[in-house]
This record gives sequence, structure tokens and C-alpha cells, in this order.
Amino acid sequence: MVRTHRLLGILGIVLIGSLFHACSSTNEVSSEEVPTSYGEAKLKIQPEVKLFHKSSDSTTVFIKFDTENMLYVRSDEEYEASVIVEIEPIPGKAETTLRPQKKTVSVPPIPKQKKGETALISTTIYLPEGNNYSLSVTMRDESSNKSSEELILTEKYGPNNRENFLLFEKGLSTPIFTDRIKNKTNYILDYEILDTEVIYVNYYNRSFPLPPPPFAYYDPKPFDYNPDDQFVLTADSGQFNFISDQEGFYHFRLDTTVKEGFTLFVSSEEFPEVQKVQNMVEPFRYLVSGKEYKSLLEAPALKVEMEKYWVDWAGDRNRARKNIKTYYGRVEIANKFFSSHLEGWMSDRGLVYIIYGEPNKIYKTGQLETWIYGEERNPLSITFRFIKVDNPFTENDYRLSREDYYKPSWYRSIESWRNGQVY
Repeated sequence: MVRTHRLLGILGIVLIGSLFHACSSTNEVSSEEVPTSYGEAKLKIQPEVKLFHKSSDSTTVFIKFDTENMLYVRSDEEYEASVIVEIEPIPGKAETTLRPQKKTVSVPPIPKQKKGETALISTTIYLPEGNNYSLSVTMRDESSNKSSEELILTEKYGPNNRENFLLFEKGLSTPIFTDRIKNKTNYILDYEILDTEVIYVNYYNRSFPLPPPPFAYYDPKPFDYNPDDQFVLTADSGQFNFISDQEGFYHFRLDTTVKEGFTLFVSSEEFPEVQKVQNMVEPFRYLVSGKEYKSLLEAPALKVEMEKYWVDWAGDRNRARKNIKTYYGRVEIANKFFSSHLEGWMSDRGLVYIIYGEPNKIYKTGQLETWIYGEERNPLSITFRFIKVDNPFTENDYRLSREDYYKPSWYRSIESWRNGQVY
């Protein structure tokens, strides 16, 4: 196939200018517990990683990171930042005949004039099909010797694997890292691991209920896989043109006999940020009763009524403003890290993060995230366990293991918010 998009080589660093049914996967990745974190600091310093399976034995790794927090030191006549990236694939099957090797990449020096821009690099690694992997991607600032690590889980099975697809906005050469895309936009979909002339697309326009409190047991309604619309994309010069013409989500497959595939979710223009009043009132539901929420929605001036709640709880407008900023800052972080078929604030992890804030410790394995609030092994600490859901639309769906003992801390945290105290 002819490809009009040239994948970026590692030596071609690009700098991109820049009040209001859970179950373990059958292909389990063997990985150690890796401490991780979510929050504002991560938004600034952590790299984003995107995989693209180009062939049966090779995968391109795209890495995007902010250059703002690099340490720039003098080199000859100018100040530069130096970055090393290490990529270590760990096969899920120990009997792999030829084990992928750790790869170390020296990023070309970044001049200080480019500080604050977003850097994009890519490199190709040996990754044979027929296995599942955990990829440890470590980025180290050589000048400060600070580093950050991302653990990426991937499978290399079958034609529908979501990482067999790579998306670009038409006219741009930078791949899109997220599965959240803009409405009314023209995209190019790249697929290289097999020769194919058609991709089958299912469109879904669905609404989902909010999660109940952590102590409330519930059985989510099974998803109806009958699509709201269907169509076919045909190859044009080896690529596929796709226009997102309505909100909802699009599911792309070569093999329609299996559910797995590549999914794109169309959200509002501002997502993951929260700017419009309607997008503020929905997460506010976590703090109010059903009766209060119904009354709020019926208010003639929704924004004024919401502000009244915050000011009444806080006691003054300045404190209310700070509490609003914290609350909706958490909503945006939830949208950034926890979105699946749901926007992040609607997920179980989003619910806990918004109300309780940043955990003191997070441990992540292939099928489980454990969040600890308080000191480890302290009987007064609270631990939340989120189990990965086998979801054909996303790898980012985790369901909370609900327990009765969360009830006192939940009501205590809600009461704290309603007393004007950030929990």
C-alpha cells in the first residue's frame, strides 16, 4: 500500500507549537506492581505513549512530552535539554522464542528556545505477533537525572487489535494519541499490518447512568451491541477517510465475527475541560441529593443556583471559588485519565478521585489498580480496588470492587465538601 503519512523517525524530533460485567482478560500480562500517580504534576511532566503495530514483528512507539520542565544546561553557545528514552517490552508468555530487547534512544538536544513546546518522537521496536506485552517506557532528563515511567499494556493478536490502527487529522502529520476526537472533523485512518480495502464501522449513540456510591452494590445493564448505524470505509491510496459527523462512538473492525476493534469517541468541543454550565452541573450530582438535583435542574438560572450552593457551603465567595476550582480541576483530571466508553468523571475511578482527591499511593498491575488513602498498612487507611473490565471498546474501563465499609468515609467526605472543606 502507498502511505502518504511518513511516520516520524527518532532523529526527526518534532516540536508542536502550542467560578466555572468485570473480568480478567484471558491474555493476562505478567507485570510487577508499579507505583503510579494521577494529578496536576503528572499532567505537566509525564510522557504520553501511543503504539502502532506496523507489521507482524514490528511496532512503532510514539512518545509525546512537554519540554517546559526539562533542565536546560549550556552546551557550546546555547542552552539545551537532553533526554534519554528506554523502552523495555516484557512478553506475557515466557516461552517466547525470540524475546524483544530493551531499546535505549537518545533524543536530539532540545534548544531552550523551544522550551514549553510539545516534543514528539518515534522509534520502531521488534515486537512479534501472537503475544501480549507490558511495555515499560522510561523518560529521563539527563541534566536533572529525573525520570518518569509509563507502563503500557498491549496485545498483538488478530486483525482487529486497536493498536493496528493509527489516526491523523486530515492535513496533519502528527498522529492522534487519544481516542477522544472532535465532531464534524475529517480524519485519516492508517492500517498497515494487513492488506485490506475495507473497514466495517458500527456507530453507537448511547447514554449511561452515573455510578452509585462506593458502598452500593449494583449490576450494570448488559450493553446492547446492535448498532444505531453501520457503514463501510473503502481504502483511498492505501488509507481510509473518516468524518466524525455526530457525537457518540464509532467502532472499526476488519473481522465482524469478533467484538474487539478500534473505537473513537466523539465528545464536546471543550472535553476534557469543563467550561459550560451544563458540563458543570452533571458532576455536581455527586454532592447533592436526588431532590436537590431535581430542584437545581428546574431552576430558571442554573449557574446562579449552583453558585448559591457553593457559597452557602463555603461561607464566602472567595472560599467557594477555591473549592469550585479544586472540584472541577479533579473532574478534568478524571476526564484526562479515566475516560473509556464513559467520560472519565462518570467512571468508578472518576467518582472516587473527584470526591477523595489524589490517593497517597497507587499500584497498578495488568488487571488491577489499587488506591490507598492514608499510610500503607495503617488500619485507618482506605483502600479502593478497581478491576479491569473486558471491554471491546476500550482498555481503560475499570470497575470498583464495592464494599459496605466505604459507607462511613463516603458520607464523611460528602459532608466535608458540603461544609466548605475540600476533602
